[in-house]
This record gives sequence, C-alpha cells and structure tokens, in this order.
Amino acid sequence: YETRRELMRKGATGQIAQLDSLIERTEYLPIDTDAMREASRLWAIARQGGYATASPDALDGDVIIAAQALRYAQTRGLTEDEYTVATGNA
Repeated sequence: YETRRELMRKGATGQIAQLDSLIERTEYLPIDTDAMREASRLWAIARQGGYATASPDALDGDVIIAAQALRYAQTRGLTEDEYTVATGNA
C-alpha cells in the first residue's frame, strides 16, 4: 500500500508495473480480524515497553506487517531464523 501509493503519486508507471510483477510472484496474505487483533496486541506490548513504532494516532502499518509475519510463520511451523520481515522502520 505505502509503496504503491507513493509510486502512484509520482506517476511512476514503470515501477508500478515492476511492483505488479513482483506481486504476481509472491503469496498474498489478506488482512483479517485475527491479524488486526494480533497487531493490536503487538502495538500494546511495544508501547508498554517504551517503544513507539509510530505516532499514537497512526495506523502503524509496520505492526500490522509484523503480525502477519508471525501468523504466517506460526501456521507453517517456522522458527524465527527461517523468515525475515524487511522494513525501513527498525
């Protein structure tokens, strides 16, 4: 979403086509209620630990991505060293 919206803003049609090609070759995980509940749990844990991942009123997409990654790994029996979440927000 964030990548596509910025590419659309810039009118970068070639890069949008590249992104679409990448999407066709990858597995898509829909965001559902369970994912959002897990994201809420992770957000609360981070905030309680003193880690602000975004402003208090932000959607905080990185936490949603982290929740999706955890759910994906759990459903496939993966351990932490078997998958990677890439983000610019360390």
